[in-house]
Amino acid sequence: MATSTKSDVVIYNEEYFSGIIEVVEQWADDVNTQSNGAVNYVTESLKGDFEKRSFWDLNTGVTDRDPTDVTDVTPTGLSQSELISPKMNMRIGPFQATLDQFRKLGETPETMSFVLGQQMGAEIAVEWLNRGLTAATACLSKAAGTQSDITGETADADKVISSKALNRTLGLMGDRRNRVVAWVMHSSAFTDLTEGQIVDKLQGNSDVIMYGGITASLGLPVLVTDSPALYDVDPAGDSSNASEAYILGLTEDAVRMIESEDRAIELDTTLGKANILRILQGEMALTVRMKGFSYNGSASPNLAAIGTSSNWDSVFTDIKSGPGVMLKCRTAGSL
Repeated sequence: MATSTKSDVVIYNEEYFSGIIEVVEQWADDVNTQSNGAVNYVTESLKGDFEKRSFWDLNTGVTDRDPTDVTDVTPTGLSQSELISPKMNMRIGPFQATLDQFRKLGETPETMSFVLGQQMGAEIAVEWLNRGLTAATACLSKAAGTQSDITGETADADKVISSKALNRTLGLMGDRRNRVVAWVMHSSAFTDLTEGQIVDKLQGNSDVIMYGGITASLGLPVLVTDSPALYDVDPAGDSSNASEAYILGLTEDAVRMIESEDRAIELDTTLGKANILRILQGEMALTVRMKGFSYNGSASPNLAAIGTSSNWDSVFTDIKSGPGVMLKCRTAGSL
């Protein structure tokens, strides 16, 4: 007997969607706010596999002029460059469970649908952030003049994040250091920073950290996330346990994650089995836009592809106009 699938069995897509939307919107608001606008979640319908934007590629047009000179001058041509952002296609599930599982938990299908939606919403938001930061780390690893690497310092203490290292990293922006609006770092790096300020008895700050819950970060907010993009347990690939952390100092709208197609979530019931089954599957698309960088890789990239530096080209000639700067350091626990 063939398996029967009924689309008219009671399915609580509305409750499931409500759970996802509630969590994703809250997470987006939190990240957008905590990053001071450096990392942004938005929803925008985009056709095709890439978002393509053009801009005028202008060098300085200001030069000296001699009021007595009447000779001809050669005009400078105008040209445009292109910013390409890749669209990543992702699947949710499929997940399958018996209807009996819901009953044994003593929950109604409506409640379980909402709870599952909330759980999936949290996973979606974390995945988006990780993909955006993966692209950011790849771009800042490639662009010249955007990195401060202290992993090779002689003393172990100098290899770990510190206020001095953060200041030097901001210094890469020169007279535009105020364009950096937030730090983004792994919790291990944030712990090292806080501990270092306590041990070093940073004047007027160690007591504040202990009693007031404030870590000095040069006046910038810190978005702390345990994204794998910000932490590498074996960067040399030799099992040396020399973990490295990547601290991003990002400018406004440096990373934008765009849910670029309508999200599809399907929940169905399958009959004809020993137990009634519920199955859930979804599809969505995320376009990752990096300020000042253009993607040159293939369509529909996976996480590894957007994390490959060679797949990104820096199209801004001045790093002060780009996504920001990056500090590469060791973590105290791996020294």
